[in-house]
Amino acid sequence: MKKSPFAIAGIPVQIHWTFWLLAIWIVYSNLQDGFDVFRTAWSLLFTALVFVCVLLHELGHSLTARQFGIQTKSILLLPIGGLAHLQTMPKSPKQEFWITIMGPAVNLVIALMLLPTVHFDFNNPARVDQVTSVNGTNIFYNLFVANVIMFLFNLLPAFPMDGGRILRAAIAWFSGQEKATKIATWVGNLFAFLFIVAGIYLMSFMLVIIGIFVLLAARSELSFVKNNSILSRFRVKDIIITDYHTLSPSDPVQKAADLLLRTQNKSFVVMKYGEVEGVLRQMEIIKALSAEGPNAPVAKYMNPHVIKVDEDELLADVQENFAAGGHDVLLVTSNGSFLGLIDSDNIEELIALYQRGDNSYFPSRGFEWSKSY
Repeated sequence: MKKSPFAIAGIPVQIHWTFWLLAIWIVYSNLQDGFDVFRTAWSLLFTALVFVCVLLHELGHSLTARQFGIQTKSILLLPIGGLAHLQTMPKSPKQEFWITIMGPAVNLVIALMLLPTVHFDFNNPARVDQVTSVNGTNIFYNLFVANVIMFLFNLLPAFPMDGGRILRAAIAWFSGQEKATKIATWVGNLFAFLFIVAGIYLMSFMLVIIGIFVLLAARSELSFVKNNSILSRFRVKDIIITDYHTLSPSDPVQKAADLLLRTQNKSFVVMKYGEVEGVLRQMEIIKALSAEGPNAPVAKYMNPHVIKVDEDELLADVQENFAAGGHDVLLVTSNGSFLGLIDSDNIEELIALYQRGDNSYFPSRGFEWSKSY
């Protein structure tokens, strides 16, 4: 992940590189319309203010999520809007509703704050034209309109946009999360199709992009919810890797490289005096060989900050540890004693086998098929 240029309330804020393309397009289109440098500068300033409002919108989501104990990994600003990357999903429809609604609520508050500066004259067509021509006398008017549009547009039930998430939360009150997500995805796909058709008809490239984004994001979210539903049926002990190899911190990396070639293991437990010191993964082995050669010490390249999970934890909860900390290997313990490990490949294999639906795969790996907790 790229380093964030700044952070707000401890949340890293990232700006996508396509913002440069947006700035270039604004300058080009203004010059094509015959606007001078000052009008172009006002357009750029207005765009920057709009995305400040987008950032505040995402902070509305993030800070509300924090109240429920859910942290935000980062906020990403894109030319089509913003994305708040929560570390975990909301635990209940109530949480999802409040986290979601606070984004549009921020835009509504901003619009109400700007309302005293706005003077409406619907009988004057020139007033409408001001929306597309920003200058020092109407910038607050345009910013008011932009926030009203953001408020209303985000409430459209186009999952996974805010309105779609509110719809899912409402449905989830009466049904399960997976069923609610399926219904919200179907509605979201319908809106995505309308966005694309409208974008083509109106020659609006932005609407087409938003429609495609809604389609892809909804599919990804539905897949995540389905996988999470599968993982909620199993515990860590069902997929624990007990056939692992250990290394000493003083071992050369060459020993790990040999094990990498001779075994199916891609991660190795580093132990000293019977205690786990860390984990050495395939990527660290390759990095060590490239930087220092085969005699590089394991201790220098191992990862000592490994998360420990109990064997009785649900895999759905453990999955959050993979997502939250960027870890792909977790140590499994029972009453403080080290038993083995699990990695992201374990999770993917379990999901694939479960979706295949062949029960014969599971007894051989010790899985407890279709277990309900």
